[in-house]
Amino acid sequence: MIRGQQLEVCWEGAAVRRRFALIAGLVISVLILALPAQAGGSLVFNVFPLLRPGGSSENAISISGSGQMALTSLSWQEFGTNTWLGPFGSVPPFVGQFDANLAPGVGGGGTPTSISDRPAPSI
Repeated sequence: MIRGQQLEVCWEGAAVRRRFALIAGLVISVLILALPAQAGGSLVFNVFPLLRPGGSSENAISISGSGQMALTSLSWQEFGTNTWLGPFGSVPPFVGQFDANLAPGVGGGGTPTSISDRPAPSI
């Protein structure tokens, strides 16, 4: 009687292993088939550091619907918001600190970046 129970446990263990192997094989097959196929050519990324002598942190980027991008970061030593502007996919030139002339000692309080395709409101 004991041998029969042991044999039954062995068969159950083998069934569990077969079931696990089958499920694992199906999952791997689905994952391989679900990987996106790259359409022609190769995908390349370039990283260009936008460095300033005074250092910077808290980077932000905004891209408009027309492809114009604005990048900002807080200056560590000049207490202003460094700004780069250019079309998406380019290395944008540094255009200055947009908050440098607000008032003495004022600037660099944050980098909320937002650009739009609409013209700026006149003040």
